[in-house]
Amino acid sequence: MQYTLRSPASFFLSALTYVCFFPANGAFLAETGARFATDHLTILSNGAYILRAHVPQNRRELVKNTRYWDRDNVHIDRLFFQFNREAAALAPEMFVRGEISSASIPTAIIDGWRLDPVRRELLRPAPVGAFAFWHAFNFNPRMAPQFEPENWRRAVLNLNFRKAIFHGLDRVAAMLTFDPYDPLRQISNTITPVNFASVDGIDYTNLPALQPIVRMQVFDRALALTHRNRAMTELRAAGVTFPIRVKMPFNTGSPDWTNRAQVIEQQLESLFGREFIDVMPVGYPPTGFLDATRRPGNYAIQEVNWGPDFLDPEAYTQPFEAGHLTYSDIALASANYQRLLNAAKAEGRNIRRRFELFAEAEAYLIQNALVMPYRVGGGGYVASRLHPFQGSYAAAGPAVGKFKFQRLLDRAMNVEQFNEAQTIWARDRVIALRKAGQ
Repeated sequence: MQYTLRSPASFFLSALTYVCFFPANGAFLAETGARFATDHLTILSNGAYILRAHVPQNRRELVKNTRYWDRDNVHIDRLFFQFNREAAALAPEMFVRGEISSASIPTAIIDGWRLDPVRRELLRPAPVGAFAFWHAFNFNPRMAPQFEPENWRRAVLNLNFRKAIFHGLDRVAAMLTFDPYDPLRQISNTITPVNFASVDGIDYTNLPALQPIVRMQVFDRALALTHRNRAMTELRAAGVTFPIRVKMPFNTGSPDWTNRAQVIEQQLESLFGREFIDVMPVGYPPTGFLDATRRPGNYAIQEVNWGPDFLDPEAYTQPFEAGHLTYSDIALASANYQRLLNAAKAEGRNIRRRFELFAEAEAYLIQNALVMPYRVGGGGYVASRLHPFQGSYAAAGPAVGKFKFQRLLDRAMNVEQFNEAQTIWARDRVIALRKAGQ
C-alpha cells in the first residue's frame, strides 16, 4: 500500500497507528457487508490476539495468535471480558476473591481500602493519560427556555464574564471528587498535556507562548471578583439580566462527576453570589448522554474531553475548529483563533516554527478564556495484577489498550511499588526518546 500526501505532514507515521488505518481484507469486507465486525465470525485478525467469541452485552474472549509475527512477546494466552452492569459496585470484591484480574476502585470506598491492612497492599494509582479534559463554554446554546439561552449567549460573549468563571473555578476542589489524595496529579493548565510532544528537546508546553500559562496560578479569588465586577457593569449595559443561569449537565452514571457538579455549583455561587450567577447542574443518564447534552448544544458549561489521534499539537485542535458545533463553536466568539490555527496548520516543513505557531494559537484560546483547561485523563485508583508500565505505550492512538508485552503479576502492586516503577519507566522513556532524536 502506498500513501501520497497532498502536503507535508511530519506526524503522518504516528497517524498510521490509529484505528482508521487498521488493515481489512477487501474481499472479506465485500462478502460480509454491513455485518462486518459485528461478531467474531465477521472479522479477521492479524494482531497479537484472535477474537474467538463475542456476544454483545455478554462476553468477549480473545486467544493468543500463534502465527503472529512477534508472538514471543505475547505472554498472556487468553483474555476474557465479562459484561457486568454492576461492575462499578461489584468489581472490587470480585478482585479480592480472585475472580477477575483488575478492578477500578471508586472514590467512595478508597478510604475503606486504605484502612484495611490487606486491601491497602492491593491498591495503587492508575497512570494518567493524554486525554484532555476542559470545561467548555457554549457559544451557540440550544437549551430549553427556562435556562434562558439568549441571556447566556449575550453573557458568554463577554470577555470579563468568561475570565471571572475561568479564574473563579477552583479546579483542585473539583478534582477532590475524583482523587481525594493527590488531586494535583492530573490538573493541567493547557489543553495539550505536558510530555505529549517536543521539538529540539523542548517540551511543547515549554515553548514561549505557553510557558507562562503552565506556571500560572489559575484559581485567583481576587482576580475573579475583579472580572465579575467589570462584567456586571458591561453586561447590564448590554441588556443581560441577573442572575445568569448556567446549565451544567453531568452524567448520573459517574458518582464523582455527580459530586463534582455539586461542588462546582456551591463553590462558584459562594464566590460570586447568587445575585450574579445561578449554576444549575442537570443530571442525564449514561445512555445517550452526549446526544442529549453536548452534541445538540444543550448546555451552558460542560465538562468535555478529547484524545489525540497522532503525535502533533494539531491533534488537540479539532474541537475548536470553526463550525465544530458539537464542542461549541469558538469562532462565534473569536475569529482570531481560527486565523492563528490556520497559520499553524499551514506550516508543514519547519517543525519548530509549526509547534511555536500552535502554541501561540493555544495560548490565545486560554488567555481569552475561550476554554477552561481542567485535567488530563486516566488516573484514579485500581487493584490490578497487570503491570502498569510493562505494556506498549504511546501518547496517541490505541497502544495503551493492548496486552502485548504484558505479564500477570503474582500479586497486585501497592502505592509504593507503583511510584518506584513509574520513576524507572519515566527515566527509561526519556533515554529512549533521546536515542530516537526526540
